Amino acid sequence: MSTPNNTASSFSPIRARGRVRAVFLLLLACVTLSALAGAIFELLATRRIEAHDPPAGRLIDVSGRKNHIFCVGSGSPTVIFISGLGETYDSWSKVQPRVAQSTRTCSYDRAGLGWSDRSQEPREAGRLATELHDLLGASELNPPYLLVGHSLGGGIARVFGGQYPQEVAGIVFVDAAPADFLSRMQPDAWDENMLRTARKMKWLAPFGIARLQGKCKMDDRPLIHCADFWVTFAAEREALPGSVQQIADVRSIGNTPLRILSRDTDRAVGWGSTENRLAWEEMQEDLTKLSTRSRQSIVKGATHYIQDDRPDAVIEAISEILMVVRK
Repeated sequence: MSTPNNTASSFSPIRARGRVRAVFLLLLACVTLSALAGAIFELLATRRIEAHDPPAGRLIDVSGRKNHIFCVGSGSPTVIFISGLGETYDSWSKVQPRVAQSTRTCSYDRAGLGWSDRSQEPREAGRLATELHDLLGASELNPPYLLVGHSLGGGIARVFGGQYPQEVAGIVFVDAAPADFLSRMQPDAWDENMLRTARKMKWLAPFGIARLQGKCKMDDRPLIHCADFWVTFAAEREALPGSVQQIADVRSIGNTPLRILSRDTDRAVGWGSTENRLAWEEMQEDLTKLSTRSRQSIVKGATHYIQDDRPDAVIEAISEILMVVRK
């Protein structure tokens, strides 16, 4: 009479393993369906934004990737606007239309930002400068160029000037990133939080989670391709150590006209600790050593985003270099 009981007992672990496996498969199916639903939601949201906000400029094919460039105006030299970390072409919306009244102007989206396709290449300044040069060539924009770079964009302009010195008529730094800012400034809480957010969102954005959390906007403007943005933002930020080394390698741009616009040094304007502000001020002044024809201006009332706070100062600096070059 003991045989049936022993048989039932021997089968119970098998039944338990079967139940665990069934639960696991059910959970896996739920996760898969949720991920699929999220991906579809993100795709539909992206298509809706694309339909309501078409690209302002042209999509140029460079090495098999679509690159967005927006050009207006006529005349020479062509002014090329280079945006800061994670920024798109429309960060120059208060400056470009007015400069376009006197010469040809172009702003663009780096790979993975705005309307431009993402790139698998490293996001260091040297590579970004090369990609810009390739884009200008594919767009049939002939040199010389007057480069206007904000923050990281200033570093890209500096590297571009070192790589293609004969093609650069002048440079305007708009609170440009100095070569040694990583070593001379203490990590900022905002920057550390943003980097953590970027690393998390680049995995969550393809499944619509970033959009549901309100992380698909930049200054109240919807990000066109949210997933590409977070992957690219994280890549550009993580590449900063390599970027600053490449920026530092360009120790001089000779006698190329250089205008340096720096944020207001007044503490009331804010931004960072006292130590970081003082270090930034010293590094901005050091930028004057890059050219024998350089001049620095402290822009009163302007934060790091001078092109937003004081677009008139940026326009004036560009106009000065245009006058010098045209003479």
